Amino acid sequence: CVAFETFVEETRRETSAKVTAEFCDGEPSAAILDRVEGGDLVVLGTHGHTGLMRYVLGSTAYRVVKHNQEPTLGVPMPENAFR
Repeated sequence: CVAFETFVEETRRETSAKVTAEFCDGEPSAAILDRVEGGDLVVLGTHGHTGLMRYVLGSTAYRVVKHNQEPTLGVPMPENAFR
């Protein structure tokens, strides 16, 4: 996805931190948790669902934060992100 690649490249230019990003198959929270071991910080975009919507739809960010042993930061994404 060109928008994703552009976002990652812009992020890499704006920080001295190592930025790793990839698309994966499978259940999202499990795929993320399989790849984060040993990282300094996991940053996740969130849709901002709360309450009933999160219960009905599930929350990848919530599951990652709950089960991850590494520091994790959830960042609410703007409505028009990656469009």
